[in-house]
Amino acid sequence: MNIFVLDENPIIAAQMLCDKHIVKMPLETAQLLSNVFSTALKVPNPFVSVIDQDIEIPYKLTHNNHPCSLWARQSKGNFYWLIEYGKELCKEYTLRYKRKHKSEEVIDWCEGFTHFSIN
Repeated sequence: MNIFVLDENPIIAAQMLCDKHIVKMPLETAQLLSNVFSTALKVPNPFVSVIDQDIEIPYKLTHNNHPCSLWARQSKGNFYWLIEYGKELCKEYTLRYKRKHKSEEVIDWCEGFTHFSIN
């Protein structure tokens, strides 16, 4: 579970990744984003309130105390940065490999759900 912050701008950071990381990082980003919601269901979070306790989180909770997981749920700004980074990773993947990354749906789910749950 990593986030390669090669630039403060998430779009530029994603574009700078090598091909090997463009293949791998969308999944890790989707897992980190899912962790924010999984954790919010179990532990109160200052910026995430999950009203519907029956939502189906795309990925099971993993590496909850990894520094990147902690960072992702530390602030609203970090969470939104990671959303943008994930979206751009998927765009780069499509540009380079001419197909859609499987994690794109999960990142879109996390982005779509933020309108209802991110304070």
